[in-house]
Amino acid sequence: MNQPPAHFHLKVAPTRANVGLVRHVLSGLADAGAVSRARMEKVLLAVSEAVTNVVRRHGVDGLAAGGAVEVEGTLVDGVLRVAVRDGGLPMLPRPDDSGMGQGLPIIAAVADRVTFHDAPGGGAEVVMEFALAGDG
Repeated sequence: MNQPPAHFHLKVAPTRANVGLVRHVLSGLADAGAVSRARMEKVLLAVSEAVTNVVRRHGVDGLAAGGAVEVEGTLVDGVLRVAVRDGGLPMLPRPDDSGMGQGLPIIAAVADRVTFHDAPGGGAEVVMEFALAGDG
């Protein structure tokens, strides 16, 4: 798909409702024809898992501390790159959390490339890349 470069940046509270908001915004890339529907399903799955991880680890405590989850993406030269940042909030143990879930393995399975970094300004960042050429 030969599309002009696109960029988006969201900063939302770490709540479950905002996982859906992030999905809705990203879906606009498929609605605009920049990403095929089939490929977008994989993008939405991976990004939803990454945002849900932030929500699960920071949730109520992060919201009370004014925390946020940031989602930033670019679509350039047939590659969609999406970064999810946790806003630098500390990860606190939760009594209702059973530990490592399936989120990271799912992200690794559907993205073409996944890297983890220290986020600018503190915290953690997961960067997912999706090649769109022949993505039907």
